[in-house]
Amino acid sequence: MVEQKAALKVALVYPPYGPAGLPSLGLGLLSAGIQQRGFACRTFHWNLDVVTAMPGEHLEEKLRAYRLLNSRPMLPFNEWVFTRVLFGEREAMREEEARRLLDEHFAGREIRYLRREHILHLRERASDLVEEMVDRLSPFDVIGISSTFFQNVAALALARRLKARWPEKQVVLGGANCEGEMGKALLEQFPFVDVVFSGESDSSFADYVERLSQGLSVPEHDGIYARRGKRSLLAVQGAPPLFDLDGLPIPDFDDFVEQRGRLGIGEFEALCLPLESSRGCWWGAKQHCTFCGLNGGGMVYRQKSRDRFCAEIEAIVARYGTRFLFMTDNILSMKYYGEFAEWAKARQLGVNFFYEIKANVSRSQVQRLADAGINAVQPGIESFNSNVLALMSKGTTGIQNIAFLKYAREFGVLPVYNILAGFPGEDPADYERTATELPKLFHLKPPNSVPEIEYHRFSPYHQAPERYGIKLRPSHKYAQLYPFPEEVLRRMAYFFDRDDEGAEVPRPYLEPLRHEVRRWHEHYREEECQLTWRRSGQDIVIDDRRPGFPRRLYRLKDHAASLIELLDAPKALKHLLVEAPEASKKTPLDGDGDDASAAQETGPSLDAENDRDASDALLDLLFGLAPALPTAPDVEEEIIAWSRAEFSSDPDGALRQLVGRGLVYAEDGRYLSLSVAEDRRDVVAEWMRLGV
Repeated sequence: MVEQKAALKVALVYPPYGPAGLPSLGLGLLSAGIQQRGFACRTFHWNLDVVTAMPGEHLEEKLRAYRLLNSRPMLPFNEWVFTRVLFGEREAMREEEARRLLDEHFAGREIRYLRREHILHLRERASDLVEEMVDRLSPFDVIGISSTFFQNVAALALARRLKARWPEKQVVLGGANCEGEMGKALLEQFPFVDVVFSGESDSSFADYVERLSQGLSVPEHDGIYARRGKRSLLAVQGAPPLFDLDGLPIPDFDDFVEQRGRLGIGEFEALCLPLESSRGCWWGAKQHCTFCGLNGGGMVYRQKSRDRFCAEIEAIVARYGTRFLFMTDNILSMKYYGEFAEWAKARQLGVNFFYEIKANVSRSQVQRLADAGINAVQPGIESFNSNVLALMSKGTTGIQNIAFLKYAREFGVLPVYNILAGFPGEDPADYERTATELPKLFHLKPPNSVPEIEYHRFSPYHQAPERYGIKLRPSHKYAQLYPFPEEVLRRMAYFFDRDDEGAEVPRPYLEPLRHEVRRWHEHYREEECQLTWRRSGQDIVIDDRRPGFPRRLYRLKDHAASLIELLDAPKALKHLLVEAPEASKKTPLDGDGDDASAAQETGPSLDAENDRDASDALLDLLFGLAPALPTAPDVEEEIIAWSRAEFSSDPDGALRQLVGRGLVYAEDGRYLSLSVAEDRRDVVAEWMRLGV
């Protein structure tokens, strides 16, 4: 137990509109690090207080409304709530203009749970909400306020009131909105902020508190932007990336769990806590996705050792009893498919993990995820068209993304993703083709929506716009929040708008795609799969219940059944012809062929021998034990059969039979079977109710 130093007390504040379902991992790490130095530290999740201030009779209703308010479509209205407290008469957007824009935003659209009155109500309450938070911070000497995405105005409003009441207190900002040039601009424009931390400040913030306790000045280190009298002391650059992740403390979530319990959120929503096993992005270090602005100062990939991370999970589960862990990693380490997945499967902690992953993984790798409890993922799919994916530098193909969705459906892994659009240089024909093909996929998990891309600071689009034939300017929404000229907003902004001839190009070619995605949502059922296969003797029977397709059972016999097995992973025709003579020895679970080679080209993969071991175990389950089910008498059965010789003489004709019926997907000369094993695993439904 570390003895606390009584001289200095530290408070950390997580403002609105941080996610209500998760505490801040960054503040949890800082709190633990400060306490290791012997200082008292308390974390305030101010965003939860704002949840309770939302109008409504029930806390669940308030949470739903808050979560909608905490979203990009609600910018600038969410931050505008606090502009009067921050700027007073200098407000950039007057009340009349804001109300007019609010009316336009909500006109003709029904946003369930959130109404314009919620925003106006919070606007009237904003000053009191800030004052109440200021009152709670009276015992503390150093107050660190986090700011990411839509937290800036509320964070600055709090900082202003704090400094006005207690000039002697140290008011500090940190978080993603303080990265690089943004942090310098904040320090220059807001004199009530004493210090801004840019980059990974795990150790530098604790060093700063230590120096203050000793009566020393702010250290002149990279990543610390400080004020010395009227002069700003600006660091040369952001803090360097931290490489020894094993040396980080176990994060402290005590205050969040206490506050959440006091408000009663735990009565209807399971506890979910954030952790990290790595920082940076191993794919981005090779090839930065064009639209991605993450890792402004720390793209280099670093990861915790398996033993250190496993010990952290056990400590957090034992301390808080959580069953859901939200991993903040930008991408899952390929090593974790082996060593960590094996540990988690054997340990059986009953914990469900969310991770961001790369989608070009094999069947056996998805099985390993599921066996380890990694059953909710953001796979970075972004598109089903390889031409569009190439514009993003995603390092995967459309057909690989579809294969992932199929494997995820079979193993009960919940994928969360969008289809992105609006890329410079895109071809409308690619979206039109995708819209035509989507109905074949209605048995798989649909995307959330089809948003147009945003232009973020630190992305390749922002760093080198001329390379993509575009010009950028700060998002027009910043001018509605801050009374500053454009040159200042350009330094403060994280979101940008296009400012060139292609900026306002209408995209009517996206409407068919959006229409099909809406239909997909209407027809998708999590509890049932509408395109399944089972073995019946030597045959494979596919049951097609997809909307828009004939209700039919397809019985595939002889080499047609072997071909469906071979096409469990995407394969080119040349591989099918080579592998066809050995089809009887293959299974759809081997995970080799084009899929494996593509994974090697675009990222590390597991060794093939381990893939086969995992596949053989599942083969026994899916094929050896599954009994043949009787054919429903009212459903037409169609037989598809050809010999190996017939296939070899006319492979294109044989494949057209399967592609034409929507049983096989084709893209750029590669083919993939679409049906899902009948005895698939269920998704952990609670993930969809957590709101994280």
